[in-house]
Amino acid sequence: NSSNRVVADRFQHSGETISRYFGKVLKVVVRYGKEIIVPHSFQVIPAEIRTNPKYYPYFEDCIGAIDGIHISAHVPSNNQIPYRGRKTIVTQNVLCACSFDMRFTFVLAGWEGTANDSRVFVEAITNPELKFPSPTNGKYYVVDSGFTNMPGYLSPHRGERYHL
Repeated sequence: NSSNRVVADRFQHSGETISRYFGKVLKVVVRYGKEIIVPHSFQVIPAEIRTNPKYYPYFEDCIGAIDGIHISAHVPSNNQIPYRGRKTIVTQNVLCACSFDMRFTFVLAGWEGTANDSRVFVEAITNPELKFPSPTNGKYYVVDSGFTNMPGYLSPHRGERYHL
């Protein structure tokens, strides 16, 4: 989200040079995007699970984890009220899903800081336009205790220690 001027100052090059090379890199990413950005297949058991007796066989069908996070946001002052979360900080609620190799498989950003994690989650899994990578064939995500237990999403019991 840095401006051209900030990047030019950081790397000590002219704004024209930064703009030109940004355009070149963007064209390459667009050209090779379908080869570079590939959805996860979820067919292979991740090595992080397969090779650790603490996790295997208990999590062999787990394809990742989902949680919400609050990230500081810059919002016009006349729109800040819905973005003021706990502690009166202006934030946006971001839902993230990641695989065991620490790669994001889904990110939904932009929700107001006051939005409940489960509300953002339900929107992600029910809105087909968002293209959420839903679990199939007995696979599941582990989710935070604030989410509902349902097929494909395993939530720990409330009040239980669950950080592995």
